[in-house]
Amino acid sequence: MLSLGNSGAIVGLPEQYLPATLEIELSTDATATAVEKIQIEIAKNKLSLPQCIMQLLKTNNASDISLSASWYHEASSLPHYINVNFYDPGYNPEKWANSGYSIIFNLANAKIIDMTYSQVSPDGSSSQLHPVNFSSLCRNQEIENFLDATPTP
Repeated sequence: MLSLGNSGAIVGLPEQYLPATLEIELSTDATATAVEKIQIEIAKNKLSLPQCIMQLLKTNNASDISLSASWYHEASSLPHYINVNFYDPGYNPEKWANSGYSIIFNLANAKIIDMTYSQVSPDGSSSQLHPVNFSSLCRNQEIENFLDATPTP
């Protein structure tokens, strides 16, 4: 698990991925998109997410965002990454699962490897993971700017 320090500094990453920051601006306007801005910087690689991605996120409280990462595994199967969870309103850390989006960023270039939505059933007894289809949400030019094109075996 990682944490966000002062000014959005990501705390807990190894030296090779520093400096690292995550800047998130949540809306104070109930009629607007809940998340207005997301910008991640990892070792001088910077990415600002386009509106087509942010419009999906319903997180309205900074405490409903969590970070984790992996850089100990063999990078040939999956690049070293940071995972940012944006939980939906009603997030409860005591529950075994919560609905929300998970964005996995490549630590080598700060681009998105994958994005999924975890949907918990109304009674809380089950959870389904849904992949996000970027091509149905974003223009091709936007996708090229934020999606990691690193081939996976």
